[in-house]
Amino acid sequence: MPQGGFPWQSERSIPDDLGVPVPQSVPKDAVATEASAREFDIVLFGATGFTGGLTADYLAKHAPQGCRWALAGRSQAKLETVRERLASVDPALADLSLLHADVTDEASLADIATRARVVITTVGPYIE
Repeated sequence: MPQGGFPWQSERSIPDDLGVPVPQSVPKDAVATEASAREFDIVLFGATGFTGGLTADYLAKHAPQGCRWALAGRSQAKLETVRERLASVDPALADLSLLHADVTDEASLADIATRARVVITTVGPYIE
């Protein structure tokens, strides 16, 4: 892992063998440029639930300097509560972006996917 960051924040964003085919007509540098041009490095989807709250706490304490991240979920009010809690630990997080997303709304999922390099989902239920 690069010093002070996540593995994907290294100079070489795309390892030689990800196990994911990249079409020969698209240079690897073009793929890396498109991903780095996204608004957020990470979007945490499901941030208002128990597991999402734990993940938000972890990111608040351990995300590298300059990491652009946001919280996503269905309830704006609940997202604001999570952001306020995080801002009490780190005042810089008072401006953390909040995004609306709902698993029953395909357009909202597409929106967060196109705005982020990585989407972490903690949305349940995990067992029915």
